[in-house]
Amino acid sequence: MINPSERRITHLDNVRGIVVLLACLEHFLYFINVWYVEFFTKRDYLFFYYDNPLYEKAQAVHSPWIGKFLPIDSFSQLMTWFFIPWVSQFFIALACFNLARRTQLEFQQKYFKKLKGFGILLVFFIVENFVVATDLGDALSFRPIMAWMIVLMIISTVYYFFGIKGVSFFFLLSFIQWLLPFESWNRSFELMMQKSVHPWFQYGAPLNHYFTSASLGFCIGFIYFQRTINKTFFFILGILGLVGTGIYFQKLSGFHINPHHVLETEYLMDESFLGSLGIYSIELLLLMIVIYLDRILPAFKLPIVNWSGRHSLLIFAIHKIVFLKILAPIRVLIGTHLGFPVTNTSWEMCFVYLPLVLLTAYLIKSTQIHRIIVES
Repeated sequence: MINPSERRITHLDNVRGIVVLLACLEHFLYFINVWYVEFFTKRDYLFFYYDNPLYEKAQAVHSPWIGKFLPIDSFSQLMTWFFIPWVSQFFIALACFNLARRTQLEFQQKYFKKLKGFGILLVFFIVENFVVATDLGDALSFRPIMAWMIVLMIISTVYYFFGIKGVSFFFLLSFIQWLLPFESWNRSFELMMQKSVHPWFQYGAPLNHYFTSASLGFCIGFIYFQRTINKTFFFILGILGLVGTGIYFQKLSGFHINPHHVLETEYLMDESFLGSLGIYSIELLLLMIVIYLDRILPAFKLPIVNWSGRHSLLIFAIHKIVFLKILAPIRVLIGTHLGFPVTNTSWEMCFVYLPLVLLTAYLIKSTQIHRIIVES
């Protein structure tokens, strides 16, 4: 049997594909939430349509909505209620699970290349933020994808110097955040940046929120790739994950998604100890499911989803730019011609925007342009 560290895990790609598609949907729903508030303002439509035959039509179609938030539908609200609290955390857990493939000695030989790759990606996503932002404060704000790159650098450095014992200690040390006023410190840092840099700056993805998920994913990956698999051990972990997930969803009954702003409560569960334990339980359960499926159905692929998982970085790198700079403006133009404003419906997200983003990613991959993004 092939050593799992020497092959691609199909179910890891399946799950990663699901996660990246959910993350894209989350962002698309939010962008349309605020489309007529932040992206398509009165000034914008006057600029684009004034002295244009479409001006009166554009005014009739879009003017009533300018300054208003566009609510998501009930299906999107249920879907985001289910995945928004944990999807960002699970993405970094998956990345670190995969990072643990190599022994410490093998990893040390690749360390600087890894660090360079994460650094280039960090710069890319900083630049991307400037491209899609609506103002300087938004452009300077700290986003989850930036936090992921920094956390990956930190975990890589700990493993490089101290091996799995260092990462395990880092995992235990990460829980100290619940004994110290990290949330207060994060808020103080945000206020300081707002006063000294820009009043609309947001520290939207505090690094400490990702330390536990990242080190947990790495430790599980290390055990799977580099140790003899103990079925009983993984079974116990799965049961712990299942019990914790059940408690989490019981607690989640008090959690709500604002249909006019899907990201308003994104970190609410993560800011409490019990909520975070629930998120870690979901990560543990899903990783155990991946490991179990890899043992019984190692070659099973979900069409499209598996491809999305294998090219998740490419999809994540382009989805905001493609949506905000191409798809949404085209939607506005079509709506102007046909007489209907932008809407925030789940069918449009799932069957129009998402497939077109995947098609764009496929075309980029086919022309090898993706090497500039993911293989620099």
